[in-house]
Amino acid sequence: MKRCGWLALACALLIVTGCACATATPTVLHRGGSNQRLVTDRCAMTATRVWQIDDSDEQGKCLLGIAFSVENLSEADLVIHRVLEFSALVDDNKAPMGEVGEFPMAELNMTLAPGKRGEGIVVVEATLGWKRMELTYSPLDGGQSLIFDFVAADATAPQSPSPPPLQSPVPDDPNATGNHALLGMGQAGNMSILRVVAEQGRLANEGDVLIFGVVFTVENRTAEEVIIDTRWMLSVFVNGTSVPLVEDFSGYFPEYSPLDGPLGAGQARMGMAAFVYNTVGDSAQLHWIDSLLTEETLDFVVSPMEAQ
Repeated sequence: MKRCGWLALACALLIVTGCACATATPTVLHRGGSNQRLVTDRCAMTATRVWQIDDSDEQGKCLLGIAFSVENLSEADLVIHRVLEFSALVDDNKAPMGEVGEFPMAELNMTLAPGKRGEGIVVVEATLGWKRMELTYSPLDGGQSLIFDFVAADATAPQSPSPPPLQSPVPDDPNATGNHALLGMGQAGNMSILRVVAEQGRLANEGDVLIFGVVFTVENRTAEEVIIDTRWMLSVFVNGTSVPLVEDFSGYFPEYSPLDGPLGAGQARMGMAAFVYNTVGDSAQLHWIDSLLTEETLDFVVSPMEAQ
């Protein structure tokens, strides 16, 4: 009888414990911070950057841009919507989503095929002097959620105040990859994801303004599609000063297309990046970054004297 009683009690405890575990299963699979890879049963997300800029429309406010790298781990298409699926608490107060605006990256609205990766930004409105932010990703279909925790020290300005240092040229080995490789017009450099070739330069005048366009060929070296977005992948410096890209250069160079857009596995695209160039005679440094995850870079130094 005693043995049967203990057996019955053990079974009862097992049933109760099992039920308790089943009902206590959290909807949040993982929680982490900047540069941590969080994973659900459908996707992996990494918050690779936190940028902060002052809100020009409202004094005392700022905009926080969180750059994400997303990978679809499921066997179905993954749809990400930055406004409908993300919510934020800043210093324990609900914070509204903001517009991408001046941030150098496309918004995190995308559809990823199985096994594909993408990168984009989520913008949160905050008050200057904020200390903590909690950003939650909650899929509309009720899938598992992720929570990202950030502190003010994680945030930086979206653009570098000075150009990165130039180092030795990339080796002649076509399969080698290099960081800060010093390259010129007509030369090519490899990173883990992209191979970039500076094909030629072109010049155009708009009154006293000189527009310098550089034609690149960009090749996807990986086995999956990547998104080319020169707003954050390419920076231009002249005399140590950051120079913005000309987004619509069709009026100056109608024969060339932009580089931006999806690029399939093993495919290459020729296109142009253009910028305002007002200092005749000085070279420009064009700084490419491979990915917010790999952070491999290439630097091309080009002169208007090489332009056709």
